[in-house]
Amino acid sequence: MADVVRTVVDRTMAHGDGAVVLHHTWPNQTVAAIPDIVARLADRGGTFVSLDELSTWPSFLRAPAPADAGWPSLWPTPPAAEAESGA
Repeated sequence: MADVVRTVVDRTMAHGDGAVVLHHTWPNQTVAAIPDIVARLADRGGTFVSLDELSTWPSFLRAPAPADAGWPSLWPTPPAAEAESGA
């Protein structure tokens, strides 16, 4: 688990402001590492927001999904797209 914590914290800090950390619930050590990751990032000045709080979403979330992906309706409209469309 220490390797997961160290890797996530080091890479997040190397990215700098605006870093997005996406975690899956597998393997089990990922879930177990989250409290330590959050604590270490906070100790280094990190702040945390939910996707709903972002004024714009990261580009990987704005990329159009393939038409046959079957999941676009599951995602809320990104804030930047709402602003562009006037919604």
